[in-house]
Formats: sequence, structure tokens, C-alpha cells
Amino acid sequence: MRGRLVELLDRARRGGAPDPDARSFLAGALSLSDALLEAPLEEVVSSLRLDPDTASGLLHRSGELGALVSLAEAVERADFPVVSRQLARLGIGPDVFSQAELGAFRWSSSVEQAVTG
Repeated sequence: MRGRLVELLDRARRGGAPDPDARSFLAGALSLSDALLEAPLEEVVSSLRLDPDTASGLLHRSGELGALVSLAEAVERADFPVVSRQLARLGIGPDVFSQAELGAFRWSSSVEQAVTG
């Protein structure tokens, strides 16, 4: 779900235009890869041929992608002061955020249903 949330928030920031390279979804999804693969994130990132902005966003939470991933992580921790600061920093209003979160939940549910039948 994190990948989809990051993607939808990034899309909202760009006026609804999809990410042509799917970098935002990829950054959100790969930000969990260290836990999923039981390997340090640095190793995972270095084994992939990611553009420098995506790699830096994942490893250092820098740039717009890093800020979006940090926001998604704060949401998962229910760290609402950080969520509020990140939304303000990214220029995302609470209504836009709510729609993106709802969209990510719907997407996650549809994937789960597709997998489990």
C-alpha cells in the first residue's frame, strides 16, 4: 500500500498527471524492501540500476520522493505531528491527502481480493 500512497500523493502534487517512470510507486514499494528481503536497504538499492534521485530518496529520504516516502512512513506510525509537517512541506492539503489514502486502501483491497480470490 505504501507504494500506491506515494504514487497517488505524487500524482496529486503534479496536478493529476501520472508519473511516466513510475518512480514514485517504485520508491514507496522499495522503501520496504530491506524488511521484505532481510537485507540492508543500501545493498538492495546498490543492486538495482536506479536513477540518482530515486536512490537518494530511498537511502537518505531526500528530495521530493524521499519526503513522500517519509510521509507514508509517518502515516503508518500514526505520527500525526510529522504527517502534518510533511503535508505542509509538500504543499498537500488534508483533503487531497485523504483522497490519496482512500485510493491506496481501495487499491490494496483490490490486490488482496485478486490474490486470494
